[in-house]
Amino acid sequence: MSKQRTELCIMLVQASYGQLGSHIFSTLANYGRQSLVALRQRTLLPIHRLRLGIGILVQHHLVLHHCDYPEEDDYWTFFEVDVDAAYSLLRARKLVKLVKDREGDVASTLIGNLLQLGHASIGDLAAEYVMKWASKADSATVNGEQNATGEGDTSLTNGETNGNEAEENAEEPKTNGNQKNGEANGTEGEDKIEDPKTNGSNGIDKVARLMTNGISHDDEHEDEHDHDYDEDEHDDHDHDEDEDDYDDDEEGLQKAPSQTMSLSDFHTLMRTLLKKGYLAKVGPRSYIPEADLKDELMEEVIKDYFPDRKITGPKKGQEYQKKFNSLKRKYDAEDAYQDDEATHGTIKRARRNGDLPNGDHDGESVATDEDISVPRLPDDMVVRVDFDKCTLVLRTLRLEKMAKHFVGAETAAVYGAVLRSLEDTDKFKNKQDAAKGEADDSDDEDEDDLPTVSDATILEQLDASVDLMEGIEREDVIKKDLYGTNAHNSKAHAVSDDEGETETAVKAEEDDDDNLSFISSLKSRNHRLTYLNDHLNILSECGTEFVRHDTSKHESSVDITTLIQTLILTEIDTIVGARFGKLALRMIRILHEKGKISDAQIPELGMLDVTAARAILTKLQKHGIVDIQECPKDTTRQPAKTFYLYSFEPEKAQAALLEKAYRTMTRLLQRIEFERNGKWKNIIEKAEKAKLRGTEDKLRDKEKAMLKEWQDTEELMMVQVGRCDDLVAVFRDFEGKSGAVSK
Repeated sequence: MSKQRTELCIMLVQASYGQLGSHIFSTLANYGRQSLVALRQRTLLPIHRLRLGIGILVQHHLVLHHCDYPEEDDYWTFFEVDVDAAYSLLRARKLVKLVKDREGDVASTLIGNLLQLGHASIGDLAAEYVMKWASKADSATVNGEQNATGEGDTSLTNGETNGNEAEENAEEPKTNGNQKNGEANGTEGEDKIEDPKTNGSNGIDKVARLMTNGISHDDEHEDEHDHDYDEDEHDDHDHDEDEDDYDDDEEGLQKAPSQTMSLSDFHTLMRTLLKKGYLAKVGPRSYIPEADLKDELMEEVIKDYFPDRKITGPKKGQEYQKKFNSLKRKYDAEDAYQDDEATHGTIKRARRNGDLPNGDHDGESVATDEDISVPRLPDDMVVRVDFDKCTLVLRTLRLEKMAKHFVGAETAAVYGAVLRSLEDTDKFKNKQDAAKGEADDSDDEDEDDLPTVSDATILEQLDASVDLMEGIEREDVIKKDLYGTNAHNSKAHAVSDDEGETETAVKAEEDDDDNLSFISSLKSRNHRLTYLNDHLNILSECGTEFVRHDTSKHESSVDITTLIQTLILTEIDTIVGARFGKLALRMIRILHEKGKISDAQIPELGMLDVTAARAILTKLQKHGIVDIQECPKDTTRQPAKTFYLYSFEPEKAQAALLEKAYRTMTRLLQRIEFERNGKWKNIIEKAEKAKLRGTEDKLRDKEKAMLKEWQDTEELMMVQVGRCDDLVAVFRDFEGKSGAVSK
């Protein structure tokens, strides 16, 4: 494991869960897999404190564990860290913002709360988010909601059927299970008060305080970031000094959410987030390290199919691999959320004003609307946030930005719609598993078989405000209809269909208006499809080949592996050009094209001065961008009788730049903490207390100026942290290597 990456993850855990959590995490990260006894000896912590810290880290999936031979009386439980989950703390606010942009405010609030909890059951979340009716009379007056059967009340108590118990739980939200999830797997509440900094419920709040402004740094959204501390997060204020304040908020991380919804809307939202991959199911195998899970699968396959334990040889090796992949697919299917899996009942509700697009019933009564049955998720299903979806969304945005540089804004918007349409396809997501070495070697599956998406699906994903005529020069678009729809024939067919009894003149005019409106809509859609096809052709004919477009089938596919390699090379060129100059960039491209060449050939090919070229090559070799190989002419190995061959390997340069990105982020975060606890400590503490009391306006002008200066300084450094995180995403995550290049 990379030293710089480990140091960065330890800092993030310390900012999130305090000194106790970071001490345990750093011990496991530095010493590797440890048992509870060995961990106690290395940390020198009391056993109750150690269990408290481990429970919090396990709750947030930062520490994985596995029992060796649990069927025996004397078994050992071993713990190890998940550095990928620890690094994901850096992207917590970025993920919340992405969900808000795509799914809305309620979904982003739910994701933020799950990030603070680690994981939670559907019943616990429903008890907090579903509307809590005080009585049936109140429920009848709010948006026309019908609650005569009491089914809505049942959900508030995680499956209880007594309506009175539901009202009691609605009045006491801290009994809904969130507090239990925030504790260390059953640890006493006294331990939480003893060291509130280690409370898992406050973890993401401290990361948010550390990274108030910096993670989301897009130019178009920069002025949306508040320079003050986020009002949606709990302020981490002097809980160590004031124990009473901590007791007042002992419900944990989550206060009652400001957004409320009906039970059916809640389950619809949860199914949407699960289906799109923002949330993932939590099961027993979620806490097992990958290596241990692989060993269990291997042992089960050998036990069932190879009693002699011989899996070597070409024939048996292939058979073993096939059985292993089949069992792995079975377990993955069991652990994953299935949208068509059995539901635990349905929730019936009447249509409300909110169910209509414009909120208008056209004078009809609500009671006459048709009831809707919404499938219900089991209350005992446990879910957590899946950061793999965050990686997919970031990859989509980054590739769309790259396409905008080559083909323009409108065509790039079309490309973004293509990528969003492909995000939820299994083959598109499984490219990451293939990069990790987890691909299923199925005989019936072609490795070059790319996922496809139809033009109609792309058009549905595309924002209606995008003007597809921009960037396309077409004079005959009205005459040419790619999809073969003749608007005039459609109109004639619609109007001439009047066989049988004729109706009134008013009805005929209304039908004619409807037909004309439908024809106009169809014509407009076909024109957009025609323009969409032109944009897709531009993307496919571009030198980068962003898509592979089949005009005959009206389908498109994306070779994501090739695109990511192009993106990585582009990022390396950008960094080398910005840091070492244009001459260094020219030599990098020469080495990439020619392979290994001597230091005498590089100046000749690049038309450079020999002395300047050697100085630049030495600097690039020092920073790990290029490699050098000595080839002596004789055994004396004298410099005058030695060839020096230079080469450029993108993988090694990628690893070197990734390490520098880790180091830069670590130093920036250390500097932020140093400044926070040094020069700006007094004004920050005063501002936090003033905000807690609601007296921010009473600060003096000088104090406001100092606070503004600190916020600008912090934002400047956090913007740099965000840029380094973008580099880490390109070099490590977009290929699905998950840190493999840094190990």
